[in-house]
Amino acid sequence: MLGITGSYSGMITFVVVAHVLWLFGIHGTMVTGTIWKPLYLAMDLENLTVFQNGDPLPHIVGYAFWGVWASLGGSGSTLGLNLLMAFKAKSEGLKKLGRMALPTSFLCIKEPIIFGIPIVLNPMLAIPFVFAPALNVTVAYFLIATDVLPRMIGVFNVIEMPVFANAFIQGSWLFALLQVFLIVLNTLIYYPFFKRLDNIMRTQATQA
Repeated sequence: MLGITGSYSGMITFVVVAHVLWLFGIHGTMVTGTIWKPLYLAMDLENLTVFQNGDPLPHIVGYAFWGVWASLGGSGSTLGLNLLMAFKAKSEGLKKLGRMALPTSFLCIKEPIIFGIPIVLNPMLAIPFVFAPALNVTVAYFLIATDVLPRMIGVFNVIEMPVFANAFIQGSWLFALLQVFLIVLNTLIYYPFFKRLDNIMRTQATQA
């Protein structure tokens, strides 16, 4: 189980399944987490113990990995979308929601965005909602696997820890730098879908 869960294919499977469940209003992280969370916490504990002994870290993924990369702003890596809403939206509804939810997005709390837009049962945002976190996990995994980045030391990472802070505590400032890059990338991924939604909402508000 540790071998399967600790692989790239295991991680990406959990990420995709969790986010597809979210699209139907099911808390995908909680549901899939009943399987992967105990295993990922065990990997983190092993990494942390080995780190304290000064030995090479055995695992790439873990609960810390999930928190830093799969939940960049919360499920769906919606921080990029939230930034677009707060600073680029033309429709009043998206703009007000974006500015209200921005502090919580930096704390990786995504419910105001997921249920406020909503993203649940919204096919317009389904593709970036699943693709953005999957891409984040993929980029981070292969940068670590190829030793461009170090492995994460496995400090327990509560979900509500702020973006950047949750990366710094994992042993390298490079993790926070990668978060900046991925936020920009996620913003670009969400942009065409956000633009279409914004135009529709502005048109509906004008016609109301």
